[in-house]
Amino acid sequence: MKIVLESPDRISSVQHSVMYLLGNANYSTVVYDSGEVVVMAYTLAKYEQVLPGFIRVHKRHLINPRYVTALTPTHVVMMDEVRLPIARRRHADVVKLLKP
Repeated sequence: MKIVLESPDRISSVQHSVMYLLGNANYSTVVYDSGEVVVMAYTLAKYEQVLPGFIRVHKRHLINPRYVTALTPTHVVMMDEVRLPIARRRHADVVKLLKP
């Protein structure tokens, strides 16, 4: 499946290269596995609808489970060693979705 992410100055074709997205009001920061970081003019809710398989671990974080390297009781650790918090109310669902 090919997914396209748009911003006012760019259109990105995404296969599985997005590691995670960080939400901030009406903008989202998209972090790619190449290390590239791009700010997009859409909310995380919009990306949650168009990125199947991604997991909302927190109101400000949407992750691609392919890039999770560790899970703690309070955080997921991503491939780039960034620790993203897991909301307490989402923890059980996140653990269930990340189990192999």
